[in-house]
Amino acid sequence: MTLILLAISLTLTACVIAWNLAIYALPVMTAITAAQLAWGAGAGVLLSGLSAAGAALLSVALVILVLGFARNPVLRFIALALFAVPAVIAGYARSMASPRTPSTRTSPSTCSAASEALSSASRPSSI
Repeated sequence: MTLILLAISLTLTACVIAWNLAIYALPVMTAITAAQLAWGAGAGVLLSGLSAAGAALLSVALVILVLGFARNPVLRFIALALFAVPAVIAGYARSMASPRTPSTRTSPSTCSAASEALSSASRPSSI
């Protein structure tokens, strides 16, 4: 019983942590993209880090600016969706996507053995 309660409490704790960290998905994804772009353009580690920090701050400032000053509800919805879409992508990747491991993959020999067994079972015997 204690292990069940521990599992439930750890699951709830993980959900609360994921819920609280979801607001950081947009700045983190923007920062990673900016750092990769700067690194690919030939910038060093320091400049890539600075561009990542600048892009993250700029993305947060832009959404705060739109939410603070825009009166159009469609524009406010778009700004909120800008925060929600990366959080949805990160949540899906965290919870629903299953990694392919060698134990879950079927090898060609397994497939051919299974198809041989099915085809031999469906053939009438010639006795």
